[in-house]
Amino acid sequence: MCGILFYKKSEVNEIPDTTMLKIRGPDAYNEKSIGDYHFIFSRLAIICKENKGIQPINLYNWNIICNGEIFNYLTLCDIFGIDKNLLESDIDIMLHLGVDNIYNWASKLNGDFSAILYNSITCEYYVIRDPIGVRPLYVGYNKNKEPIAYSSVLAPISFCDSFEEFPPGNIYSSKNNIYIKYHSFNLNNYKFDSKDFVKKMIYSQLYESVYIRMVHTNVPIAFLCSGGIDSSILLTIGTDIWTNRLGKSKNDLHCFTIEFIDTQCPSSDAFYATNLANELGINHTVFSFTKQDIIENLEDILDVLETNDYKTVRASIPQYFLAKYISINTNYKVIISGEGADELFLGYNYMSKCPSGRDAENESERLINQIYKYDVLRADRTMSSWGLELRVPFLDINFVECVFNISGELRNTNKEKEILREAFEDYKVLKNTRILERNKEKFSDGCGLSYIPNLLKIMASFYGINDCPSVHLLETYEKKYVSEYYKFHGKITDKLKERKLPN
Repeated sequence: MCGILFYKKSEVNEIPDTTMLKIRGPDAYNEKSIGDYHFIFSRLAIICKENKGIQPINLYNWNIICNGEIFNYLTLCDIFGIDKNLLESDIDIMLHLGVDNIYNWASKLNGDFSAILYNSITCEYYVIRDPIGVRPLYVGYNKNKEPIAYSSVLAPISFCDSFEEFPPGNIYSSKNNIYIKYHSFNLNNYKFDSKDFVKKMIYSQLYESVYIRMVHTNVPIAFLCSGGIDSSILLTIGTDIWTNRLGKSKNDLHCFTIEFIDTQCPSSDAFYATNLANELGINHTVFSFTKQDIIENLEDILDVLETNDYKTVRASIPQYFLAKYISINTNYKVIISGEGADELFLGYNYMSKCPSGRDAENESERLINQIYKYDVLRADRTMSSWGLELRVPFLDINFVECVFNISGELRNTNKEKEILREAFEDYKVLKNTRILERNKEKFSDGCGLSYIPNLLKIMASFYGINDCPSVHLLETYEKKYVSEYYKFHGKITDKLKERKLPN
C-alpha cells in the first residue's frame, strides 16, 4: 500500500500538496520526471523491504507506478514463463507481462491495485484499477476535460479544474482516449442452489482468500475483530491457517477491537470479540476511545476521508482510532478486515424486502459495484492514514465470483447471512461463543450504543445546539457539518455523493 501521484507538468502552476500521500507510505519517498510527466511515490514496504521496490520501476521503455499488491504474481510467473528473480517487486509483473499486451493479461491479475504505466518514448500511458476498487485512484482534468493527473487521494490534485474516481475494473489508454472494462464476473445462467455444495464452496474459497493475504507479506500481520460473524469467521480461519498450515505459534497472532467508553452502554463488540480471542487462545487488545477524542481528532479524520457521506464518516471514526493505536503501539503493518460480506450475503436489514431471489442477486451486485465509494473507502483511508495496509478477503475477485453464482434464494433467507454461518458451523469456537447466533449490528453501534448519540451532539454543538431531543434534527446537523467542512476548506465537489440505500 502506497501513495502515488502522476501528473502532466506543463498543466501545473503550483507544487502539489503531497502531505496526504506521504502518510500512506511512510517508509520511502521518491520523485522523478520523465518527459512532461512527473511521478511521486510514497512507499509502505510490504513485500520487498529493500530499495529495489522504489518506484517508478522501469523495464525497456515502460515505467510503472502502482499502489497495491498483486497476490498471484508468482503464479503468473509460472504461467507465462517469467523468471521471478528478474522482478523488483510483485507489481512489476505487469511490466514483464508486456504492457503492449495489457488487454490480454489484465483480467488474470488477482490483487488490490491502481497503477499507471508510462512509455518514455511514445509518451503514451495506461491506467488500470482493480475490479472492486479496493485501492483508491482519482483522475483530474483541465478545463478542456482532458486528463492531466492521477492520484491515490484528492488533496494533491487540487490544481485540477475537475476530478472523478477512476472506475474500478477499467483500463484507460491515453493514446486512444478510451476506457475499456477489462474485467467482468462470469455469471452462470444457472445459479448454484445445492446447499451442501454451496457451503463447501464458500468455505474453500474464503479459506484460500484469507491464506493468500496472510502469506503475501514480509511484515507482521494482524486482524480486526468486532465479534460479528464476518470478522470472526476471518479470524477463526486465520488462526487455523496460522497454526495448522503455517506451523506458527498462537502467541504470535493478534487481533484488535475498538470500543467507545461509556459505563452505561458497554460495547457488545468487545464482549464477543474477547470471548472469541480467549477461545482461540490468541492475543487480543481492546482499545477504547472517548467523546473528547472525537472532538480533538474530528477535523483530521475528515481530512483523511475526503467524502461528504456522513454515514461513512460515522463508521470511520472508531476505525481511525483503532488504526492510530495499532500504528503507534505495535509493529503490525498488514491488517485483515471483514468488509464486503454484507453486500455479498445480503446482510442489511432492508434486503429482507427483496421480492425475489433474482432481485436479491441484482442488489448484491449493485452494492459490490459501489462499495469502493463507501465501506472500502472508509477502511482504506482510516488504515492508510496511519501507515497500515488493509486487506479484505471477502472482496477477493475469485470469492466474489463464487458468491455471485449462488442463487439469491440461498443468500437471502429469513435468517441474516444464513448460508455464510452454516458454511463455518464446524468451527466449534464460533458455536461456543454464540457468534453464529449473533444478529448483525452496525459497526458504529457495536462499538458502543452511546457512540452515535454522542457524535450527533458534538456536531450539533458546533451550531450552538446543546439540548435537542430530536434525533432526526441532530442528524441534520451532522450532515450539515460534514458537508460544510469540506466546502469551507475547498476539498469537495458534487462528484462525491452521499450513500443512498432503501430504508
